[in-house]
Amino acid sequence: MTLWVGFPAVDVSWTGTPDERATGTGCVRQWCGDCGSPLAYADATIPGEEIYLAIGAFEAPERVAPMAHAFWASRLPYVAVADDLPRHDRYSRARVDGAGA
Repeated sequence: MTLWVGFPAVDVSWTGTPDERATGTGCVRQWCGDCGSPLAYADATIPGEEIYLAIGAFEAPERVAPMAHAFWASRLPYVAVADDLPRHDRYSRARVDGAGA
């Protein structure tokens, strides 16, 4: 299970330079070049200039509350979530290509 937190890209800076790879679908994924931990991704199909940071890289992840569950239909069968947040079978954010919420 992964939790991504979106921020305006102009508000994010790095103390080092993460490794990155661009996909053929307009997505750029970034990770730590030393340990391989996922750090961020940017998706050109999401309106706005945002970057999504992996909550596992946060010093205090408990300070960020989730807003929705994406890919709910694909969750593992033993995952039980007791909240009333919106559940999306696919993306939780609308995409310019029509995919998503």
